[in-house]
Amino acid sequence: MRSRDAAGITLSSLILRLMLAVIFIHAGLGKIMTEQELPPEKAAQLANLGGLTPPKAKPAATPAPEATAPVTDAPAAPLPEPTVPTPVKPEGGAATGSGGGKGGGESPPAAAETVTLAQDGSAGASGSSPSYSASDFEGATKVKTGLTIALAVADGAVAPTREDGTKSIPLVPSRLAQKPWPVVLAWTATLTELIGGALLVIGLFTRLSALGISFTMLVAMWLTEIGPAIQSGKTSLGFLPAYEPFTGEWMMLSFQFALFAAASAVLFLGPGAASLDAAIFGGGPATAPVRKGKSIDDD
Repeated sequence: MRSRDAAGITLSSLILRLMLAVIFIHAGLGKIMTEQELPPEKAAQLANLGGLTPPKAKPAATPAPEATAPVTDAPAAPLPEPTVPTPVKPEGGAATGSGGGKGGGESPPAAAETVTLAQDGSAGASGSSPSYSASDFEGATKVKTGLTIALAVADGAVAPTREDGTKSIPLVPSRLAQKPWPVVLAWTATLTELIGGALLVIGLFTRLSALGISFTMLVAMWLTEIGPAIQSGKTSLGFLPAYEPFTGEWMMLSFQFALFAAASAVLFLGPGAASLDAAIFGGGPATAPVRKGKSIDDD
């Protein structure tokens, strides 16, 4: 390989790595350091997924003391003597008690049936996991921005009904919408952006970081642009959103695709010579000795 080709590969990889690092470190920090407000319904949904703890219930008001009758010196009225009911003899001549059986035995009281009420007011089985509702949250609730990904995953498992009445497809398997997977996936995506971007700066585990970022952008395009377009039934080319050509509606999908393409390029191109991967593991683009104006590879 000629020297200028090796330099081109090194510089190309370095430029792509730095560009991806700036974008994804910024995006990862934004998901951790910023917050978004959720309405009570969405806050309850996130709490049921394990990503949010509702505020503590307000303490119950202390009951007022009961009023007592004033004490007087007048003698208390005598209590009436208890009366014993006379047993009724049936035609057979034997006396029966309240149990209806011979000998007057009383039947044991029925065991009380225990019903546990879920926190949303519905009856549930005893020992079941808590279920939160919008009434557990007052007003808007602030959560980390990264946790909104969990709501997108959970909502993606629901197959909506199109305008023509036909049933659409879910965007994610139903298993991934169950606790705790949406929250786990949300934090995985956030840390992949933040840690993967930091590793791309120094060129350590470059291909692994680029692979994680490429997959993250594929999932982002599917959940936010391509998947909803297929669910609605209004698409271009069978899978793209039916946006008007040459409008700003395409900007988000174009940006996501550009990041996916750049990360894929680093995945196949490699870290280049200006990286810790090349210093530790070797494998950087080597240059062949030049002989009479051409390299050995040109022979």
